[in-house]
Amino acid sequence: MHIAAQQPFYLPDFYYFYKISCCDFFLIADHLRFRKQSPMVRTQLPDGKYLIVPVSHQNSPAHPVIQKVRLISDSRWKMNHLRTIRSLFQKLPYFEHYFPELEEIYNRDHQYLSPFLTEIIHWHAFHLGLQDKLNFASGLNITSQVELKKWLNRQEKPLWLIHPVEVEYYRREFPDIPLRATKPPEEEPYPEGYHPRLPMLLLFFLRGPEARMYLNRSD
Repeated sequence: MHIAAQQPFYLPDFYYFYKISCCDFFLIADHLRFRKQSPMVRTQLPDGKYLIVPVSHQNSPAHPVIQKVRLISDSRWKMNHLRTIRSLFQKLPYFEHYFPELEEIYNRDHQYLSPFLTEIIHWHAFHLGLQDKLNFASGLNITSQVELKKWLNRQEKPLWLIHPVEVEYYRREFPDIPLRATKPPEEEPYPEGYHPRLPMLLLFFLRGPEARMYLNRSD
């Protein structure tokens, strides 16, 4: 079974969903530790600037488990993010097709970071036809790497699908599980103005339902 895993990211890029598309089972690793200045709380825009999710974990350890990280209760940051997305992308052909749904997610009262991120990931996956591959470490009662290794050992012929930059980590953490590095070629003919390191959301706004074709074409 081809398995891939990743922490929940904020407005993930093309590579994130490419990884999901290549596997049979994708694990959202919400049992891992939170890291500041990581894709868990920031995404880069085409102008080089970042959208950053403000969080609060003063009463937690320096690197708390992702599930325990709270969002800043002031909702103005959500409005600012939506305003930025609108100002940058509102002229793109499929903006009005997707933006209202995204806006609904932002307008919900999320108290914690993880549910907010996973809802956004689920929304992307639904429009890409990948939602059935998503699973959560917390939903499988996996709360540590030790428990993850036990779970892997119960699977039939597991194979990790990873990004090439993750090879050293996976060989160190999971030496008994075979792995295969995979990523889409950057020279693929993506739409003008898009790069696979940019949010997948931008590809939605540019190509609408055809966005999923870019995942298939990169296999």
